[in-house]
Amino acid sequence: MSKREGPNLLLCGDCGYDLSDRRAGRCPECGGTRLAKEIRRRPNLIEFLFAALMTIEFGIGAVYFAINPKGIAALFLGVRQTSIIFTGIFLLGIVGVIFALYKPRSRRLIVFAAWCIAIAGLFGPFNAYMVFVMINAPSDMLMVLVVGGLLALNAAAALVLGHRLLYKELVYTAISVKLDADVGVLGSGQLGRMIAQAGTDLGIRCRFLGGSLTTPAAAVGDVWDDGFADPGALERFADGLDVVTYEFENVPVKAARTIASSTTLYPSPRSLEIAQDRLLEREMFTRLGIAAPNHAAIETLGELKSALNNGFPLPAILKARRLGYDGKGQARLATIDDAERAWETIAAHAGGDSQNARVPSLLDEMIPFVRELSIVAVRGRDGSMACYPPFENTHTDGILRRSICPAPGISDDRRAEMISAAKQIGDDLGHVGVFAVEFFETSDGTLLANEIAPRVHNTGHGTIEGCETSQFENHLRAILGLPLGSTQPRGSSVMLNIIGAWPDRNALLAIPGLSLHDYEKPPKPGRKIGHVTLVAEDQAALRERLASAEALINASDANPGCANNT
Repeated sequence: MSKREGPNLLLCGDCGYDLSDRRAGRCPECGGTRLAKEIRRRPNLIEFLFAALMTIEFGIGAVYFAINPKGIAALFLGVRQTSIIFTGIFLLGIVGVIFALYKPRSRRLIVFAAWCIAIAGLFGPFNAYMVFVMINAPSDMLMVLVVGGLLALNAAAALVLGHRLLYKELVYTAISVKLDADVGVLGSGQLGRMIAQAGTDLGIRCRFLGGSLTTPAAAVGDVWDDGFADPGALERFADGLDVVTYEFENVPVKAARTIASSTTLYPSPRSLEIAQDRLLEREMFTRLGIAAPNHAAIETLGELKSALNNGFPLPAILKARRLGYDGKGQARLATIDDAERAWETIAAHAGGDSQNARVPSLLDEMIPFVRELSIVAVRGRDGSMACYPPFENTHTDGILRRSICPAPGISDDRRAEMISAAKQIGDDLGHVGVFAVEFFETSDGTLLANEIAPRVHNTGHGTIEGCETSQFENHLRAILGLPLGSTQPRGSSVMLNIIGAWPDRNALLAIPGLSLHDYEKPPKPGRKIGHVTLVAEDQAALRERLASAEALINASDANPGCANNT
């Protein structure tokens, strides 16, 4: 095994083997496919602060012993020796601090700098001691406190700067061939993971912002954990990328605009802004003439009670305008008496006091729908658009469980209506990339738009195996200006989310036509940790295989502790 170490070396992410000259294939030592690269992160504010304090202290010490070393010389050294040694110690301490801020590539220089900081920090309190001796300080206790405080400060600074010097910060990516394009993805969950997986065959490499080395996307690309608040970090992340996109719609619009000001961002911040606010979303439907459920804008408990007392249709559902997904930030109302309980739920979601909080919300009529449908569309840079067949979706507790494609019994007129709505929305937003529109189909045949998702969508996961071009590949094609791929289905398919715990995988994989996708997320109730897709020649064959898969998944839901996670 290679023993070389140092910043910017490329190592196997599994065994540490030196892969500096090997960018393709597997690690020859362990067969691993993860590349670990040590990076030199810019100093943060705390590191700069400690570096400044130590530089001032060491500078004072160097000047003092250069011009006035007599006080300590009598202890064990001559005046000249004292001046040279202590001035040199403090000057080397300053060099060490500079090295800590701008981490050198040589491991030997890093260790040397760490020792310089430690030694200079140890002798730093001599400055205070000599000052007290010179001025005949009135209080020995004060001298002890000052010297002790300096020692504590120096110890803290040495720990912070020493950690920066000695700690190896690694980012991970897949070992792959030379790539033709670099794409940044805001977010690092399973959607980003599947975008990167689709990009591999196209020669596209993805870099992710947000999350950690344990997030699903860490297995397939570099993950930067800087977050979305620092404009400088956003600009550094976007530097050198061909295009930036996002895998979830809760990216701050301000962050999206910052990135869009320095590089190409698709979809645009406007798509984010509309999708993040349920009221803006409904207003767009109204403006475009797309039918949607009755709704009312609500901000206080009083407004909610007033709307209900004035005849708003019940049952209804109260939704936070922002940050609600998978059933979160929602509360159902069967009668007017449910108003306070529903408001408490929404206020708690927003982190406010239930009685007095102003929480921008949307009161929606609860639709007695026959089924939920969705259309996944992709729109290119040139305005060209392609739509996948409609999906029939089944939710439980607000979380998607199953998507069937094409939706059984869907008529040509219904399909055309859904495609028309998607085209209107895509054109209105100037959207580039994949997006989804969710609908309710009622018993009288009415189609009502519920919401949009300005990104690759859970209902479209089955397109990986079920269609000629997956939604993830088409998203990359669209944002890079490549020709869109065919959205035609390969027979009939169904996608089943794995939620909370894995069923028996051996039994799942024994089902003909089943493909399994593990997001490498820890099991947790209510968490999507993977999905399976079944593909068959027709709906009849699909139903038989679906029954087998759902029986296994339902068994694991009922007995999560007995699931086979091997």
